[in-house]
Amino acid sequence: MKSYVDAASHEVQAIRQEVDTANKDATPEVKRRYADFYAQLEVCEKLLAELKAAAPSDFDRVKARYEQQRTVLVKARDKANAG
Repeated sequence: MKSYVDAASHEVQAIRQEVDTANKDATPEVKRRYADFYAQLEVCEKLLAELKAAAPSDFDRVKARYEQQRTVLVKARDKANAG
């Protein structure tokens, strides 16, 4: 469980860093395009916190929710990147 959570945390951090770096000097219009991405990222980060605290009996349930949310996050990033 710990190795999954660590890997997932690193993945989310890398996605955040990628988008933050790419948008560091972006125009307000471009930043608005990423609003949904950041909203989805917040949900992902909350689910990661739940995963870290999850009891073994709850881990698979929370993991499934996180994986669904990660898919939504990646799609939001790709949509924002495409403009």
